[in-house]
Amino acid sequence: MHHTDTVRIATNPRKWRRPAPCPACRKSRPLILTLGTIYNLRTRKPVNTIYGCICPNCRHRCILHVDGKNLKKAIRLWNHHASHHQRNEQ
Repeated sequence: MHHTDTVRIATNPRKWRRPAPCPACRKSRPLILTLGTIYNLRTRKPVNTIYGCICPNCRHRCILHVDGKNLKKAIRLWNHHASHHQRNEQ
């Protein structure tokens, strides 16, 4: 018996997710700030964006490098960082 995977076309776009709590203190949501944008000189469109994330409670910080100028990708990267970061046991 062969197992075949079917490819589905998404009829709805990916759901927006809010930022995960800080991986160090698990209390507050981070502030995500745009630190800089890199533009293509010919087309004058953003190629890469650098975001800075900082926890207002414990000052845990992270720098995110995203293709284009997409805040949703930055939030997805922060959520990945928050879920895979090892916590310091206090």
